[in-house]
Amino acid sequence: MQLNPKEVKRFNPVDAFPGDIVIFGRVLNLLRGLSFTMNVRIVYLDIMRPFVESVLQGNINRGPSINVQWIYNTPAHSDVEAKLRQLLVELGNNDKILGILVCAYKDGEVIIDIAAGVLGRYDPRPVQPDTLFSVFSATKGIAAGMLHWLVDNG
Repeated sequence: MQLNPKEVKRFNPVDAFPGDIVIFGRVLNLLRGLSFTMNVRIVYLDIMRPFVESVLQGNINRGPSINVQWIYNTPAHSDVEAKLRQLLVELGNNDKILGILVCAYKDGEVIIDIAAGVLGRYDPRPVQPDTLFSVFSATKGIAAGMLHWLVDNG
C-alpha cells in the first residue's frame, strides 16, 4: 500500500486489520466491560468457542482428498521406519496425535521419512511429505543442543 505524506497522517492502523479481527476485539471489550460493571466473572472462551468452531468448520477448504489413509503412502526405507509406522498408526487411532512428519538421516541416507495424519483439528487436509508446520521458536532447543554437541566434539 503506497500512501503519500498527506495520507499517512490520516492513516488509521486499524484499517490494516481484517474487519473480523476488529469486530472480535470490540466484542471482547464489550464483554469485559459488562462483566466488570456487573461484577461477574465470565470465561470468554466458553462463550465464544462454539461460534468460533462453527465458523472454522464451515470455512474449511477441504480440497481434494489426496490421502484417504492415515499415513501417506510412501515406501518404507528401513525396518525402523516400518516399526515407527505401526506406532504412529496406533497413536493416530487412539487420537494421541493429529499430524506428524518424521525424517531421519544416517550416514547421509534417508532411513525414516513418514508423513501421517491431518494438518489440524480444524483443518482435515492430509499431511504430505512437503507439508510445512508452524513451530515458531520451538527449534531453539534443538539448535542449542546441536551447538553444544559440536563444541564438545571439536
